[in-house]
Amino acid sequence: NLEQCRALAKQAVEQGAALLSLPECFEYMGVPGTGDALKAAQPLSGPLMAKYRDLAKAEGIWLSLGGFHEAAPQPEEKMYNTHVIIDKQGALVASYRKLHLFEVDYD
Repeated sequence: NLEQCRALAKQAVEQGAALLSLPECFEYMGVPGTGDALKAAQPLSGPLMAKYRDLAKAEGIWLSLGGFHEAAPQPEEKMYNTHVIIDKQGALVASYRKLHLFEVDYD
């Protein structure tokens, strides 16, 4: 998905956009009921988010990342559905974490 997002960012910049909004699960969709999204979840300081920060900086565009599978702090085996805003310098400027308050199969 990163390469598709990279292509969309390039296209957006070429068309004069200052902000690219990507949907929920932009980085990984997963197969419901398998737990694979939870296994793939990373912290915001992890290598995948670093690649999106690099993308924003390289293309000079703000990114609104609709829903990133953010790993909750250990020992919790949960993840947040986190909306992230990255500025055109590649800085993470805002995040909003969503988490189900009850047990539900959301991966």
